[in-house]
Amino acid sequence: FQERPNKLYCALRVSRQTWDVHFSGRNGNTVCFFSPLRASERAPKVGTGSPRSAGNAATEDTIDCVLELDGTIANEAANIEAMMSGAEDTEAVWLLPPYVRGYVRSLEVQRYAGQFASDIQRVRIEGVRTVQLLSDVLEAP
Repeated sequence: FQERPNKLYCALRVSRQTWDVHFSGRNGNTVCFFSPLRASERAPKVGTGSPRSAGNAATEDTIDCVLELDGTIANEAANIEAMMSGAEDTEAVWLLPPYVRGYVRSLEVQRYAGQFASDIQRVRIEGVRTVQLLSDVLEAP
């Protein structure tokens, strides 16, 4: 049995159009991730020595962001490293199911310095608790 993390982090690149509609200046906006998300317990480090290279830098049509997902969302994740044999010594990789929902709690710009300097948008997302329906309630007269 492995304890669930209090937070998970997911680094991704979104189109500027998606960013403008769902995140930019939208504190309190509801978001729903239709695809599964791969997440980690460790936040990506921001500062000198960015893992970027010229080949994977964002374009003007995309926004790089780090989603900080709270414990409510983390509780929905499955540890996929635990399902693999011989993965005891590796960092846990968590997989969030499709249709995870939450609210944009806050936005913050972080700066990667160095040769491929860029801004990273850090988005804190508060999960929406889901209600599990009991079969007795569903079958009630």
